[in-house]
Amino acid sequence: MRDSILLLMSMPRDIMVVLPLTDATDSIATSNVDALMNNDIPPVIPLTNAPETPQVGSENTIFGFPSCPEDLKPINGMIFSNLEDGIDFYNKYAKVCGFIPRLDSTKLVNGIVTHKRCVCNKEGKSKNKGTKRKRTVTRSGCEAKVSFKRIDTGEYQIYDFVEVHTHAMVTPATMVHMKPSRNLNLFHKKMIMDNSRVNHGPVDSFRMFKEYKKAMSPSFYFNFDVDDEKRLSKVFWADPISIKNYALFGEAVSFDATYNFNEYKMVFCPFTGVDNHKRCVTFAGGLLRKEDGESFTWLFENFVKAMGDCYPTTIITDQCKGIN
Repeated sequence: MRDSILLLMSMPRDIMVVLPLTDATDSIATSNVDALMNNDIPPVIPLTNAPETPQVGSENTIFGFPSCPEDLKPINGMIFSNLEDGIDFYNKYAKVCGFIPRLDSTKLVNGIVTHKRCVCNKEGKSKNKGTKRKRTVTRSGCEAKVSFKRIDTGEYQIYDFVEVHTHAMVTPATMVHMKPSRNLNLFHKKMIMDNSRVNHGPVDSFRMFKEYKKAMSPSFYFNFDVDDEKRLSKVFWADPISIKNYALFGEAVSFDATYNFNEYKMVFCPFTGVDNHKRCVTFAGGLLRKEDGESFTWLFENFVKAMGDCYPTTIITDQCKGIN
């Protein structure tokens, strides 16, 4: 027994072997020792957490099953009142799992859809058209899919659902940048159309989308007023960062209303200050059609209201009579 243990301890560390169990508890079979010396026993293969599942197709290797709550997972035999509801259900499932679905084949009988299949966007193989331009590989032969068929009641039933994918899933943090999350709603489309009438293109419109923070941040403050002809005459706004800047560096406020008129005949009136690094910071901004006492009073009152009724210690401005 002692000699056998010493023999095992003297073997190279890179030989990882498996010894079959024997009934004896105080000795090691001589045949096992001979097998070790002759390297007849194959090395140990490390175990993984992946379940032993058969491969999908003849060439693809299984990557894994997507993580999804059971109530959102399609099941063979599941019935939907119409095909649109079934496709929408699969789209929601794909968004939770982290992949992008794509509509595939359709079978029609007398103009009625009897069979419909949705696949992963990485289904199939990318075709090399002989171009020299390097393209990102978007298809990897994934066979995940769901197939619907029309039953006698006019409803649609899932009859072929393949869950496993051959690629990594998209993380929730990056899913917002994928194609399904980049659709424009009716409000965005209307805004782009309206902005195009005043010579503002899609780029300017998307920059404006970023400024609509009221719905996302209750701290965003804005107000406006119109004249007797229902035309915009006064505008004031202050975002949360500007309000925070005022709370930190609002002892002295610089107010200047001498900026040139824009194409809408309104003058820009910024409230600015200086931080502890001697850099200019913005507290708020406004647009006025008239530079009179009434307009400036309206602007200053909204500024104080936006800052939580906290008055500045010092205001630096010019000799404008309306401001005075």
